[in-house]
Amino acid sequence: MRAEESKAGVSITDRVHICFALGKALEDRSEFAESFKFYQLGNQLKQSQTRYDPARFEGLTSNNRSYYLLKSFSQPDKTMAARIKRQSLLLACREQDQR
Repeated sequence: MRAEESKAGVSITDRVHICFALGKALEDRSEFAESFKFYQLGNQLKQSQTRYDPARFEGLTSNNRSYYLLKSFSQPDKTMAARIKRQSLLLACREQDQR
């Protein structure tokens, strides 16, 4: 498996799976330091393929929560609700532009 992982032409997705398989196999053999290296490499490869950004997600969630709390549980201040809605739309548009 080690030779397969380092082979040229192996897709990143396949490398991720190979790294996790190697990590598990080495863990089962109690080779924990080497196992951790492959788990870490698999996580780094996987992270390089995702567009998940915790800070951006948190901002969008916070804006949505504020908007719906205003709308559902109190007398909505239409100006505030409109501002939050605009901010959410702007963030969504910026996210689309970054893709």
